Amino acid sequence: VVGAGTVLNPAQLDAAMEAGARFIVSPGLTEPLGKAAIAANIPFLPGTATAGDIMRGMDMGLSHFKFFPAETSGGLPALKALAAPLHTARFCPTGGITAQSAPEWLAQPFIKCVGGSWVVPKGPIDPDKIEALAREAAALPR
Repeated sequence: VVGAGTVLNPAQLDAAMEAGARFIVSPGLTEPLGKAAIAANIPFLPGTATAGDIMRGMDMGLSHFKFFPAETSGGLPALKALAAPLHTARFCPTGGITAQSAPEWLAQPFIKCVGGSWVVPKGPIDPDKIEALAREAAALPR
């Protein structure tokens, strides 16, 4: 399944869907982008870092959020604090997550997945290496 990330506005959402994206990820949540994603009936994972961000998304009917940037927004202690009163929300933290720290994040019941750039290392693209790292990431303990 292919999705599109760093979608910033409704025009980019439309372009991503035309290109075949089956889900959308954004670094933040704006009302125009949120309404467009909901109207398009496409799975949408907007970035959030505060209770207000999450509550605005919940007011729009969203329940799943990207916690971004995870480590610089207070890390796992911050997300635990946010998830307690917003207990129906589910998260995919990204930003500073590593293969080593991912299992601790994934052990939390309110975290459904994590994102990590370690799966696609900097430098020349090596499809075999990316596939191997993606398989390792998929096998991380939950």
